[in-house]
Amino acid sequence: MPSISEKSTRPHRHRKIQARVAVVGGGIAGMASAARLAASGCQVVLFEANDYLGGKLNDRHSAGFRFDCGPSLFTLPETLETLFRDCGKDLKDYLQYDKLDLITRYHYGKGNFVDAWADQEKLGVELYDKFNEDPDKVRKYFKRIKWIYNLTTPVFLQKSIHRRLELWSLSNFLRLFALPFAGVFRSLYELNRSAFDKERTAQLFSRVATYNGSDPYRAPGTLALINHVEYGLGTFYPKGGMIAIRDALQKLINDLGVEVRLSTKVDRFHVFQNRIIGVKVDGNRIPFDRVVSAVDIAYAKEYLFSRDLLEPKMKTSDLGMSAMVFHWGIKGTFPQLDLHNLFFSRKYRREFKSLAAKQIPQENTIYLYVSSKLNKSDAPEGHENWFVMVNMPCDQKHDWDKITEITRNAVLSRLSTDLSVNVEELIVDENVMTPLTFEKTTRSYAGALYGPHSNSVFSAFRRYPNKHPRIHGLYFCSGSVHPGGGIPICLHSAQIATRWLMDGLRKSKGKHRSHSSE
Repeated sequence: MPSISEKSTRPHRHRKIQARVAVVGGGIAGMASAARLAASGCQVVLFEANDYLGGKLNDRHSAGFRFDCGPSLFTLPETLETLFRDCGKDLKDYLQYDKLDLITRYHYGKGNFVDAWADQEKLGVELYDKFNEDPDKVRKYFKRIKWIYNLTTPVFLQKSIHRRLELWSLSNFLRLFALPFAGVFRSLYELNRSAFDKERTAQLFSRVATYNGSDPYRAPGTLALINHVEYGLGTFYPKGGMIAIRDALQKLINDLGVEVRLSTKVDRFHVFQNRIIGVKVDGNRIPFDRVVSAVDIAYAKEYLFSRDLLEPKMKTSDLGMSAMVFHWGIKGTFPQLDLHNLFFSRKYRREFKSLAAKQIPQENTIYLYVSSKLNKSDAPEGHENWFVMVNMPCDQKHDWDKITEITRNAVLSRLSTDLSVNVEELIVDENVMTPLTFEKTTRSYAGALYGPHSNSVFSAFRRYPNKHPRIHGLYFCSGSVHPGGGIPICLHSAQIATRWLMDGLRKSKGKHRSHSSE
């Protein structure tokens, strides 16, 4: 992890300061916002409660192993490229990455597996060989979801749906008439099931709903666009592991002169007469012209807003899923495993019914990520680092110690059976993360990793906007506000929020000049 040098505490002196801005939260969206604002001439101070940057994108070192603690999938690298280019930098000077040929290996027991190849034709052949799925239907599906992606992305991902000037245009008006044909009124699973002959194919393409904490049997079919992102645009892996993305962003804000205050928890937003005038830290008021909140929106509502603002709390029924993650240092190597592996629950639909009721599933789908397959230094020679994740509801005062014990035994039993080895005997290092862990370390309200779910056709419109509707000068970006979760989407969120902020600054300065000339 690169150090935060003294250089990072000095704003650029060659440019007139546009405004003094506080960014609260040093995750992906927070760092991206800080970089954009600093590159635009603002004096930026980034506050992070932890003693490290990255938010969910961090790692853990133990006994010679390195484990990622958050995102393991890297898509849409152009969002990073755009960020660095807009800041006057070249991403290649900060980060290198490779495109994956194999996206995920799906395991079905007794040594049987399906390889989800990045090459669409190759994947069609694989699905025909393993599932007897019609390759022509696979081609038609990819053509359709590319159309869905091109239809929805300019409106729902790249712009604010809460700014009338951005939303209401002729092209967007025409897009609204096409939305019914994009699967908005059918679930993702229903859309996929109608596209294919085989249940397993529909299941394979429906699991992407879980990428943002949603239920494939309830989330709208438009989420099929995620499959175009993976199979049409590609899946990548950074050299040095996912943590290299965090390190690149940290170096960027350091180079741009952002002041970073680690281990500094913001207590409150300081608001006066519906205008943000700073933040409160350790009882002290620190003045700022603008504030960008890059923390979980439910956490912000609960702890950062003053009580007199009457900001409604987030309902737990609106929150998406959480997870339980086991870090296992494994003695031995497994050639039958790839970088990304998935073991579907044999009762997949029932799993999500339990999660929807905020209950613990009787049987879990298991995601197994082994970064040492590509980043050899992540595990000692002759060993592998297993990141084992299962879906869990957000915290509802569950007994997580008991649930951890039960889940651990079930996961070990399933993996031992499918891999034909006693996995528990191979564990030489172990750590577990529960929804309580995520709530404590990332301020994810109730441990809901992805913020609000996307289980409704109206979910996109109900996400919190990137600017407070009543408080002037307060902006929001994170995976829990518009447009949603995931590394590239958080980068979009930062771009939307900072563009709105800078537009507001220019508008304010224009009014001031106009008033001065009268």
